[in-house]
Amino acid sequence: MVKQGIDLVKMNATLLEKVEELTLYSIQLEKANQEQKHVNHAQQQELQAVKQKQAELERLVNQLLKQK
Repeated sequence: MVKQGIDLVKMNATLLEKVEELTLYSIQLEKANQEQKHVNHAQQQELQAVKQKQAELERLVNQLLKQK
């Protein structure tokens, strides 16, 4: 194979290096995905709290309007 210009040891080393790079990249993406999930969860909780406050304010406004 070396006579034909293909060095299998070098090619295997290069392929292994690329696999390692892709594995590390995949790990980075997974970490970023997990962080985004945490942010999304926190935002969902905050949105729910805001909706509850809005509903309470609407109830109070309606109560005040009925008193007039």
